Amino acid sequence: MKIIGKQSLVSWIKVPFSIFAGIFCISSVWICSMAFSHAFAGVPSSNISEKIYTVNEKTYSTLQVHYPFSNVILTMNDSKEGVLLALLNIITLSFSLVCASKIIHGFSTDNVFNSAVIKNFKILSYGLIILGFITLCVDLILDNSHFDVTPPSLSIGIGITLLVIKEIFAQGNDLKEQTDLTI
Repeated sequence: MKIIGKQSLVSWIKVPFSIFAGIFCISSVWICSMAFSHAFAGVPSSNISEKIYTVNEKTYSTLQVHYPFSNVILTMNDSKEGVLLALLNIITLSFSLVCASKIIHGFSTDNVFNSAVIKNFKILSYGLIILGFITLCVDLILDNSHFDVTPPSLSIGIGITLLVIKEIFAQGNDLKEQTDLTI
């Protein structure tokens, strides 16, 4: 069985992956609105629980937001900064899933070296780099005492890697067009 193209592995997973991405994005909007209203307005919810942990004589207060119809729990610091950073990370993940769904749809055609796939790689890579820098700036400005460089650097690193992959696909598209012209 082929991996990419028509009647391939990618063509079989494009619909379930798109459904998963859509459900995740919709439920994340609901989860983020609950966490945001809890952190900024103090609105209680049955899907939010507050936990207090003590590690090395330091006490941490966290919020645990339970996703509907699943066992997934989003845990964040119980502060406005923690909720904002969690929101930025969920936006990054949702954006990545939507763009990956479009790329998978492009891979399910016979011509994977096309401008739509290249455009989606470009949008995904630049979006991850920009969202990584925004998360880094928000983390530095709002809460520099608990600074964590891992999520933004991961987002930026994946974005740069996808830029390289986009260039490879752009060169493949150019070679394909040159071959089509000579035939």
